[in-house]
Amino acid sequence: MAVVRPIFGAALLATVLGLIFEFASGRIIDIGAVVFGLATWIVPPLLAALSWNKKRSSLASVGFTIYLFVAAACLSAVGLSLALLTLIFAQDANWAWLALLAIAAFWLSGIILISVGERRHRRAREVSK
Repeated sequence: MAVVRPIFGAALLATVLGLIFEFASGRIIDIGAVVFGLATWIVPPLLAALSWNKKRSSLASVGFTIYLFVAAACLSAVGLSLALLTLIFAQDANWAWLALLAIAAFWLSGIILISVGERRHRRAREVSK
């Protein structure tokens, strides 16, 4: 439950700021949604690449993986919040659809990669028996 709190906090902050700025300029929030949608793709691999050579115990590796997941979830939550605000309140929301597509594609690709990895692991285990 402690992991969910920062995700909801970031999304709530983005929603409140988005509502404030939506009435001033919906285009800013629209572009902000795309920025966070793209950041969902860029930041986790960048964090992993920056700390690639560090020696970690197995517990530290699990913690780092959780950290990457939380970073991606926070960026996704903020991007979804801004995109939904734009779709609800703005008349021209072309960028918001792109943000939603980027975020959905990120999580769908993660699910596909996990299932492919699990299948390969299962096959390798069956072959080694």
